[in-house]
Amino acid sequence: RSSDSATDTSEVAKAYGGGGSASSSSFIIRMDEYNQWISANSL
Repeated sequence: RSSDSATDTSEVAKAYGGGGSASSSSFIIRMDEYNQWISANSL
């Protein structure tokens, strides 16, 4: 969910096989994919 009307969360959701509206969308991701993303994007 986005509180910023300029951010389209559905584009992110579509990239992962999900969907929804521009301000409220969702997708399902496997835990191993999530952990890989976290490792690659942590500071």
